[in-house]
Amino acid sequence: MWLENTLKILSAIQLPHVLLVIFLIVFVAYRKEIGQRLAKSQITLPGGFQIGGDQAAAKEPPEPTERQLASPMVEAQVEHIRRELDALNVPDREHRLMQELAVAQFYRGFEVVYRTAWASQLRALRQLNSRSDGMTREQLQPMQPEATAAQQSFDNWLGYLVTMNLVTQAGERVLISEIGVAFLTYLVQQGYPENGLFPAY
Repeated sequence: MWLENTLKILSAIQLPHVLLVIFLIVFVAYRKEIGQRLAKSQITLPGGFQIGGDQAAAKEPPEPTERQLASPMVEAQVEHIRRELDALNVPDREHRLMQELAVAQFYRGFEVVYRTAWASQLRALRQLNSRSDGMTREQLQPMQPEATAAQQSFDNWLGYLVTMNLVTQAGERVLISEIGVAFLTYLVQQGYPENGLFPAY
């Protein structure tokens, strides 16, 4: 459900990158309230990152200082967001902020994938996206170039896509996941190069 709902938000709200800063500031400013809401459920983000439950409590970052929360930058952004919510006449402000935080988390997760995936893995993902029945491991193996084969096994090369939740495996067949499709859509929307940051690999 979290993926379906967030994708609806992504399709309805086209947010510039600068708003990610605002979302993160809001997250810091309302961290305790948001943490209480997230503690009641567990959300898995692209790349396998999980928020909620015992894991969130165990990995909770340090509390921001009062000086950080009271900084002019934070106060200015909070006031800006308050004005935006007033203009939108949103009945449930907390829910709206949670929605925007969910969008920001998706963007962050996709950015992590884009900055760590090799070009050959991105090509494999696009190939899988074009085939509803997926591909076999044997069909995918030639897509791993020698430059990467010298550094890691095919299992590790493919395992990256699995670990980042971009593909799923059913026996010998590999299929693109819903997250994988959303990730490719994000790359097109951002106008990123198809070969990513590591075109030689």
